Amino acid sequence: YPLNTHTNMRARTHTHTSIMLHVSTLDPGKSFSQFVGESLSDAMNTGKQAENISAQAIAGKADLTDVVTAVTNAEITLQTVVAIRDKAVAAYQEIARMPI
Repeated sequence: YPLNTHTNMRARTHTHTSIMLHVSTLDPGKSFSQFVGESLSDAMNTGKQAENISAQAIAGKADLTDVVTAVTNAEITLQTVVAIRDKAVAAYQEIARMPI
């Protein structure tokens, strides 16, 4: 189903804001694994929020616009996680190919 541009932009803005909040609140004492763990936890929460809003819509307690926005936000977040995973795997493969 096609999404209207306004809804898609709202979801992208929210995802971008979430990523920027993680970067801006990066504690120098925090390890990379803690940062990644918190980011993945937030990604999971985004998916759970979309599920909850979808369930509310089925029960007639949520607006369709909210459902589309939440699902789009979850989709963009998942695409971001997959892209980061792909880059990490490519970097690992590149390191593995380096001569010792």
